[in-house]
Amino acid sequence: MFQPSSICCLDLFGKAVCMAVAMFPESQYVDCMKAGRAFERKLEELEIVRCPLIRNQGWFCTAHRLSLMLCEVRNHLPVLLPYLQIMTCRLCWITYHDYSRGESSWNFRWKSVSRDGYHVRRNRHIDYGNLEYVAMLRFLCLIDEEIAKFVDYLTEYWPSLSVYEGPHLCSMHGVSMKGDVIEIYLAALRGDTHFAQVLREQLDADGLELPTIYNYFNELCRLVQFLDAAFISGCMKSTGDRVYRLCASPYFNSDPFIERWRCSEQKSLCLHVLLF
Repeated sequence: MFQPSSICCLDLFGKAVCMAVAMFPESQYVDCMKAGRAFERKLEELEIVRCPLIRNQGWFCTAHRLSLMLCEVRNHLPVLLPYLQIMTCRLCWITYHDYSRGESSWNFRWKSVSRDGYHVRRNRHIDYGNLEYVAMLRFLCLIDEEIAKFVDYLTEYWPSLSVYEGPHLCSMHGVSMKGDVIEIYLAALRGDTHFAQVLREQLDADGLELPTIYNYFNELCRLVQFLDAAFISGCMKSTGDRVYRLCASPYFNSDPFIERWRCSEQKSLCLHVLLF
C-alpha cells in the first residue's frame, strides 16, 4: 500500500492510457473489438442513408441519437479525465488520514457524501443506477492507469471496491460501494466541500467552471443508460422515456456487439471499444 505522498507525485494530468489495466482475456478483448468496429460501421453507414422509409423509423432515430452521444462523449472525455483523477486521488488522501485516526468505516464519511451524488432533471433527482455505475467505474479504470491505481489503493482498505473478476465484482455490497464512488464523483462535481479546493485549482488552470465538467460527466452517465435502453430495455430507467430498440431492426438483429452488451461483466469493455 503506497502513501498519499506517492499518490500526489503521480501525473494526474496525463492523457488517458487505453488498456492500462488487464481486466479481460486478450481473446475476449479482440472479439469485442471486432464486434464493436462492425457495429460502428453500421452506425456510420446509416448516417449517409437518405431513404425516407428508413430515416422515419424509430430505430433509425435511436441509431442517429447514439452516434451523436458517442461523438459528444469522445470529444469531452479527454477534458473530463484529469478531474476524475483528481477526485479519486483526493478520496484516497482523505481515506488515509481517516484511517490514521482510527476511522475505518466507509459509512464514517463516504456514504453520506455519495447521497449527494445525483443529477437533477425537470426538478427530479436522477439516479442512473448502481449496475450502470459499476460499468462506468470499470471503464474508467480500464482506460486510465491513474484512476486504476487510486481505485486499487482504496481496495486495500475496502476489498468490495475491486473492479476485477472475483467474488467482490458483482456482490450486492460490491455493486453498492462501486456505485458510491460514481455518486461521490457526482457530489464532488456538484460542489461538495471535500473536493472544492483541488477542483478549483484545475478549473482555474483550464479556464473552466464546475458545471461544465459536471455536464461532461453526466453525458457519460446518460450514454451508459441510453445504451441499455437502445440495446435491451427500450426505456431510460431514470426518466421512463421511451427509446426504440435497435434490435427491432433487421439491420441490428442478432448483432454480436449488442449481445456482448447484454452481458453485464462486459459493458465496461464495450464502452472502451465504442469510445476509443
